[in-house]
Amino acid sequence: MTVKQCKTQVTRRSLFKEIAGAGLLSTAGRLAWGQDQASPSAPPVQRGQRTQHMKITKVEPILTGGDVFVRIETDAGIMGYGDATNNFIPYSVEGMLKDVIPYLIGEDPERIEYLWQVCFRRRFYRGGPSTGAALAGIDQALWDIKGKTYGVPVYQLLGGLARTKVRVYGHVSGNTAEEAARQAKQRVAKGITAIRFRAFHKTIAKQYVNYLRPDVSHCGGISEIKKIAAMAEAYYIDLIPHNNAGPLGSAATLHAALAIPNITMIEAPWVNGEGEGDVVGSALLQWSNHPAQ
Repeated sequence: MTVKQCKTQVTRRSLFKEIAGAGLLSTAGRLAWGQDQASPSAPPVQRGQRTQHMKITKVEPILTGGDVFVRIETDAGIMGYGDATNNFIPYSVEGMLKDVIPYLIGEDPERIEYLWQVCFRRRFYRGGPSTGAALAGIDQALWDIKGKTYGVPVYQLLGGLARTKVRVYGHVSGNTAEEAARQAKQRVAKGITAIRFRAFHKTIAKQYVNYLRPDVSHCGGISEIKKIAAMAEAYYIDLIPHNNAGPLGSAATLHAALAIPNITMIEAPWVNGEGEGDVVGSALLQWSNHPAQ
């Protein structure tokens, strides 16, 4: 089968209009990015209805400026979307996606772990930021397909709700203590109770790590952050995932946080702007400023 690899000229707005239904952008029957109605999508498969596995027919990287997304199509008419954005190396990530596309065509999209390992281990040179971002986009798209296939939010496929709400944090990046303080007050005014500061001095050598900060869109996706969390949990270390993604990557982070018990909070990039008002309550479903429950 010929692999079609092309750069689609679309905007982020037009891309998100075509992403809907259960899967990554759905939490408890509602779109995770603050919308109540989903656009029509392929109906979930009924129990006993499927007689054969789906097959992946097309994988397409989509560049919208500096953002990189992945669309995976199947012969069942179900499409999945993932966020592979690394704003520092978008063309490198696009190239890595094109390199691993042949390993996906014709495969069963429900074999998520198998396909993750195939894309990672068949490369002679493994790892690196391009590989991590590319795998993250593919992994998210496969989970999206699986959620849509069974008509459930992705967190249900990850073991169900470990909590019903997720605490979020913002960050400040001022070059002076005064600027950092001003930004911190803005975040607090928006309802944020946890803030990450960029260090104004060198980190103290040999300081123990209290939290790990993997990024769902950089580390290799939902599948990989589950493994990182499991390893950290053995050492009583919690996660506070980094997240500077848009709606799709943030939704993937949300589903992981709802299902993984040792995620303390996640980053909310939309609170870091200069705008006024409380944006926390109207963002993702069940975002909370309170400790996870």
